[in-house]
Amino acid sequence: MKAADEPLRVPILCPACGRGKLAAPAAAHLDYVCPQCSAKYPVDGGVIDLLPGTTQRPNFAQRSMQFDPLIRIYESRLWRRSSVAKIIMGIGFEDEYALIADAAVLGKTEFLLDLACGPGIYARRFARKIGAGAVVGLDLSMPMLHYASRMVREEGIGNLMLLHGNAMALPFEPGQFEVVNCCGALHLFPDIGRVIGEVGRVLKPGGRFTIATSRRADGWIAQQWFKFISSIGVEAFTFSQLESILAQAGFTSKCLHAAAGWMVIAATRNG
Repeated sequence: MKAADEPLRVPILCPACGRGKLAAPAAAHLDYVCPQCSAKYPVDGGVIDLLPGTTQRPNFAQRSMQFDPLIRIYESRLWRRSSVAKIIMGIGFEDEYALIADAAVLGKTEFLLDLACGPGIYARRFARKIGAGAVVGLDLSMPMLHYASRMVREEGIGNLMLLHGNAMALPFEPGQFEVVNCCGALHLFPDIGRVIGEVGRVLKPGGRFTIATSRRADGWIAQQWFKFISSIGVEAFTFSQLESILAQAGFTSKCLHAAAGWMVIAATRNG
């Protein structure tokens, strides 16, 4: 995380007025301020809070992403790197990361947005990989972001900025990023089309959009699983469904992995 008195490498638009670019504070304990409307955004535990004072009504699945015991084991062999997760998803985390990193073309990336970054399991690796570039991690769960911030400090990462923000109203100008990544969260958003439209807006023409999300498979067992996850607020998709939504937003996409309950997709913004 960059020091609060350093200029922002990736400009952030004020969520309140949508026009002003937030000015970095003179000291770490001070707020970011919009020069247009004077709205203030505090820094909370190394996270820039773009949603101060907001109240949320998350569903069960979204609430679980704010449960500290689960956050602590999220990227461990007890959850995301577990053999059970590998069976459910049909792919292990390291293999998934390799697919995503290759599709993102990280070596040619200067600005990357990790959307719904969670504890930074992808964002931190991206930041180390692109070196001189900058990574922005945005999530709705402040507990997840606080964990990510602690790990950023422990790992000495200096090019990762963490934002508490809304994926359906991204606080960035058009075409700011070469890559947007969204792994493990697309199925949690209440309006998929709106989120993908926002991704298309902030990506440059030819920019890459990498996705890992839940898959809707055929068969009785798969249908029962889908009914269960739907009841707790988790969506599941076929590739054709996502391909159609992506095409409407101006993307050309291909499926890199589709097995068990998981898909990995690479999309390119047309133009």
